Amino acid sequence: MTFISELAPLPFCAASQDSIGLCCQFNSGFYRDSLFDEFAIAFPAALQRANTQRKAEFLAGRYLAKMALAHLQLTPVEIGIGPQRNPLWPASVEASISHSTNHAVCVMQRTNRTTHSDVAVGLDLEAIIDGASAQQIQSSIISPQEHEMLCNRFIDEQRGHNFAFAFTLLFSAKESLFKALYPTVGRYFDFLDVGLSGIDTAASQLTLQLLTNLSPSLYAGREVQVRWQSHPIGLLTYILP
Repeated sequence: MTFISELAPLPFCAASQDSIGLCCQFNSGFYRDSLFDEFAIAFPAALQRANTQRKAEFLAGRYLAKMALAHLQLTPVEIGIGPQRNPLWPASVEASISHSTNHAVCVMQRTNRTTHSDVAVGLDLEAIIDGASAQQIQSSIISPQEHEMLCNRFIDEQRGHNFAFAFTLLFSAKESLFKALYPTVGRYFDFLDVGLSGIDTAASQLTLQLLTNLSPSLYAGREVQVRWQSHPIGLLTYILP
C-alpha cells in the first residue's frame, strides 16, 4: 500500500496542452512528514501543529498540483498559502484544489493573457453533509428562499434525493464560486452574499447570483453557472471559465 493511489484524470476536464484535471485517493494511515521531501514539496510552517489528516490532505492536493504543472510542461514552483488558506498560484495558470475524506482533486489551466476573465477556475469536493448537521448550519449558508427552491426541485424520495443532498450541493457550489472569484475579489465574502437563481437538473447546473457588489465587474445581479457531478464520496462542483 502507498500514500497516493488511483491517480486518474477528471472526466469533465479533458487533458490538453492548456488544461488538466486530476484526482486521486490518499491514505492518511500511510502519511509521514518525510513524504514532503520524497515528493519534493516544501513542508509549510502553517502545518507544524496540524493533525495527520490535515497534513495528508494538504500533501495530496499539492502533489496533484505538481503533477498538473508537469503535464502543462511548466516550471515546478512552490505553491504558497494565502490569507484565506488559498493556494498562491503562479501567474501562468488558473487552478483549484479540493479534498474530502480520502480523496483529492485538482484542475489547472494556462492563463489566457489575451482575454482576462474575472471568474477563474473553481472546484469543490464534498461528502454529503448529514441532515442533522445541515439543519444546524443552514441559516448561515442558505436563505429561506433557497431552502424552498431546493426542496421543490430535489426532495424526491423516488429519485433518492433529500435535503442533505440538496444542501450539500448548494454549499459546495458556493464554495466553488468563492474559489473562482477570490483571485479578483481578494477578500472573504459570505455564503449569503450569493443566492441561488436557477436549477437545471438535466444539465446538472446551478445558476448563482451575486447579491452584493464584490468588484466593479462582479456586481450585484451578476450570474455565474456552476456544474456538478456525483462522486464516490458525495458531490463535485466546478466552474471552468
